[in-house]
Amino acid sequence: MMANYRRILAPIELNRQGEQIVRRAHHMAMALDAQLVVLHAVYYSTGFESDHVPFLTPQQLQRQIAAQMQERLEQLLKRAGAVEMRGEVLAGKATKILPAFAREWRPDLIVLVDGVDYGLQRSTVLGALLPGR
Repeated sequence: MMANYRRILAPIELNRQGEQIVRRAHHMAMALDAQLVVLHAVYYSTGFESDHVPFLTPQQLQRQIAAQMQERLEQLLKRAGAVEMRGEVLAGKATKILPAFAREWRPDLIVLVDGVDYGLQRSTVLGALLPGR
């Protein structure tokens, strides 16, 4: 008997491997008649980019980068044949964004690929999702 997964979360990087993850998660979601959210976290840290006064605040720059990444995510979803699925680009560190999003959205399944650096460890994700944390 197959598990009754109704909500699937797939955090990805915007690269070829991320596209493969989307294809597999999309296939699973279609087979299970489940919702799929593809999530990408964008984090910008200020540094010493130049000697002049910046034109944008760090928050404005992070929002601008997130908007550009949202476009790239939508293109990736289209290439993967998953254009009808929900793609979210959220600003912040992956170690904060993924657990917070998962606690709020409450997926039945999180698709993580072994060997891929999401900027977090499994124990971080699992610990953040356990009740009482």
